[in-house]
Amino acid sequence: MPECAKMVMDLIEIVGIEDFMPRDNLLHKIDIVVDFTSLYEMVEPL
Repeated sequence: MPECAKMVMDLIEIVGIEDFMPRDNLLHKIDIVVDFTSLYEMVEPL
């Protein structure tokens, strides 16, 4: 493997979006309280 390809692979880091959103964010609080399951089922065909 070329050295430059190895360097790029070493830099990849997978993070979840939750890592960037503070726990006291309004959207996080809504997600805890609201069950979006039925909404996901309604829009699944789309």
